[in-house]
Amino acid sequence: MWNTYSQFDWLKFLSLAKELRTRTEEEAIRTSVSRAYYATYHRALDFLDSQRVSVTRAAAAPGGVRAGTSHDALWRTFSQSSDKRWQKIGEDGDRLKRRRHQVDYDSHVPGLIPNVADEVLIVSQKIVDALSRL
Repeated sequence: MWNTYSQFDWLKFLSLAKELRTRTEEEAIRTSVSRAYYATYHRALDFLDSQRVSVTRAAAAPGGVRAGTSHDALWRTFSQSSDKRWQKIGEDGDRLKRRRHQVDYDSHVPGLIPNVADEVLIVSQKIVDALSRL
């Protein structure tokens, strides 16, 4: 059964993303970006859980607009913090989310190789490292 495994280590997605980035096929590089994002997303979610901070889609954006997805709400939770370190994580996480959305939904992603893929891996690692220091 699938649920007989121990709790999944989401950072394994980041390792896989780095491995996939060494390949040349576009599908591998797109998957690299997506896996790096999800490693970061889940690491950030786990961090907030450890801090007993709940993430709700009701988190309001500037202008009173509600967060559209759990992903929007997660990064907004960081961005709206009074702590500058949290704000940076929120800004960078939102940027990763937009990049992940591009590679998963857009047929053409200008600069995918190497610019977008490398940027995502660097920013993802920065967020993971920053969360470890908090």
